[in-house]
Amino acid sequence: SSPVESTSDLPRLVRQAWRAALAETSRPTHLDVNGVQGDVIELGQTHESTTIETEARGMPVHRPVADAHDLERAAAILTGVRRVAIVAGEGAAVSKAGPEILALAEALAAPVATTLGARGLIPTTHRLSAGVAGSYSAPPANRIVHSADLVLFIGCDTGDQVTLNWQIPPLTTPIVQIEADPLEIGRSYPHTTGLVGDPKATVARLVQLVGRPTRDHGFAEEAVQIVAE
Repeated sequence: SSPVESTSDLPRLVRQAWRAALAETSRPTHLDVNGVQGDVIELGQTHESTTIETEARGMPVHRPVADAHDLERAAAILTGVRRVAIVAGEGAAVSKAGPEILALAEALAAPVATTLGARGLIPTTHRLSAGVAGSYSAPPANRIVHSADLVLFIGCDTGDQVTLNWQIPPLTTPIVQIEADPLEIGRSYPHTTGLVGDPKATVARLVQLVGRPTRDHGFAEEAVQIVAE
């Protein structure tokens, strides 16, 4: 939130607000003109350009890939665990990482749950789709995520809502977390291996590293049965 005290503030503050809204980890923006709009802002002048960006770009504007060593370590961890569940959040949705997440889920035989805001990121009728996890979950998604040996959070802030007040999964669960914002890595779960990068670009590289490992499909089949029931 930024106070606007004069008309000349607007070009700079609008640019800053626009960048925050379109960042890899997007943030709410608020320009406060309370009390000064009529007599100060509307009567004032500015000669600065109102240009926000000089070229059209998609969102997010930047797509950094996680560190190569971190990617290799995460790939080894994920392929070394039998029961992996994926929880994808709004960061993954903004990154349009659905196809990459589905490819990784199929390679790992991992059920995929989402936050409420990322629902539909992978087709909801896909056999690996577990539904929305957390406070607004139908019971299957929470049962599936809770019973995983490891949870891969992708573009998901691990807040109280998606984790049902940090019960789904339990706080003792090993976590791999892919996030554009390094401050979100390990915020809630102590046993976290972090990958700092754009979800779409980072998961794409992870898919390459994981390849097509021989997987036990028991957990995936169990999840399919839970959802079907």
